[in-house]
This record gives sequence, C-alpha cells and structure tokens, in this order.
Amino acid sequence: MAAIDQSTVGNRLLRALPEQAFAALRPHLTALDLPLRYVLTEANEPNEFVYFIETGLGSVVATSSDDERIEVGHVGREGLGGYHVVLMTDRTPNRTFMQTPGTGLSVPVPAFLDILDGHKAARDLFLRYVHSCEVQLAHSALANGRYNMQERLARWLLMCHDRLGGDNLPLTHEFLALMLPAMLPPPTPFKAVVLAAAAFEMSFGRFLLAIFAGRFFRFLILGLLTLRFGPQVVELGGRIVAHDFKWALLALAVGALVWLVWRRKMGKRWPLS
Repeated sequence: MAAIDQSTVGNRLLRALPEQAFAALRPHLTALDLPLRYVLTEANEPNEFVYFIETGLGSVVATSSDDERIEVGHVGREGLGGYHVVLMTDRTPNRTFMQTPGTGLSVPVPAFLDILDGHKAARDLFLRYVHSCEVQLAHSALANGRYNMQERLARWLLMCHDRLGGDNLPLTHEFLALMLPAMLPPPTPFKAVVLAAAAFEMSFGRFLLAIFAGRFFRFLILGLLTLRFGPQVVELGGRIVAHDFKWALLALAVGALVWLVWRRKMGKRWPLS
C-alpha cells in the first residue's frame, strides 16, 4: 500500500500534527472502511485502536445503570475516536459507533501512546482536542437545559455539518423522525422537523410516505376514539348543559382564555410551528 501523505489526509488532527510526529505515526496508520454501526469504542472495554475519522460521523452515547441511553457527542473528521486514551485511561463508560458510514485510519493504542510520549507538541495538540470535547459537552448540557427544540435542532445540525464537511446527512432513523411528529397534533413544532428533512436531503418519495403514514395513524386513532367514546361524551355534555348551564358557560370561557394564552406563549417559544 502506498505511504499516506499528510497533505492529503482528511482528518484535521492528523493534518495539524508536526511533521516529525506524523512521520513517526505513519507506519502504524491503517486505512479502513467504517460501515454503519461500526464500533469505535465499546463501553467499559479496553481499546485496541484509536481511530482518525476521514469521512462519516461517529456518535458518542452514554448509558445509565438501568440502560437509559442518550447521545452526548459526535466525532468526525475533526477528531479522534477513543480520545480517552490521551488521558492515560484504557477504557470509558461511553460507547462510540458510526452513525453514518465513512472511512478512517486506525492506530494501535501502544503505538499511539509512544507518539504521545516521544513528541510533546503532538501530546499538547491531542490534549487541546480533549479539552475542546469537554467544552462541547458542557455546552450541549446547557443547550438541552435552556434552549427550545428548534434551537437544539439547529445546533445539532450545525455540529453534524461541521464534522461531515457536506450537506448530506443520511440518517437511518430519518423516516421515524418525520413520521412520529406528523402523528402529533398542534402545537407540535412539525415545520422544524420538515426543515430537518430538507437538511438531511430525504428523498421525496420517503418524505411523502412518512407524512402520509403519520397523518393516517393520527386520524385513525382519533376516529376510533370518537366511535368508542363519542356518544358518552355527547351525553355527558348534554347533562352538564341541562343542569349547570351557567357553570358550563363559565368553564368554556375560562378554558378558551387559557387556550389563547397558552397558544400565544407557545407561538413565541416555537416560532416555526
């Protein structure tokens, strides 16, 4: 296989390495495909390799003791899969896998540690990268706690875009991500999800099918509920009107006022809905 040229690699960490450090690392670099769901780091297991992603997107997932899971970070062409090794720890509780397929370069952990030991400038570069990951995680927690759904979505899209280096984001759950909001009634911010489908370059056929499936199930459920409980609701409403018309009218007025205030508040929070 031809020697890997630093000037042509897609990974930004590798391109930023001092020439001497890259020359020492070059014999240990192995090019490989990173298919969908390829595991870069398994939770609580020692790493055999670290991975410099060239194309594609890796997802870092945290898992609780009761198996609750959430994505806490990304890694792409800007970074390193298995970066906990830089901190001289051989394992991490987080799992990292490829969210979109791509390519990369792997390095055995012992060879990578030798580079850190022998090249101070390279070690400093990787430590700065780890620090940037910590800052990213802190701001992700801030966004999840303080931003509304559209702002979090926009931030997530920008982070993915920065790491992929392109406008196409082929997610496998794109269909469900569009269908499920289509099932929900207002004030679900459905327009934001449609914008996301455009950003992901979802095919027109899958887009229409997802919208149709979501709306079909929504109105099917509403129809079944109406057939099952409609007569009882109408009978109960008639009783209330007949015996407590004034109170029923007051309740309707208060309900309408609360609904209007709530809609105005939600309109400010979700301007695209």
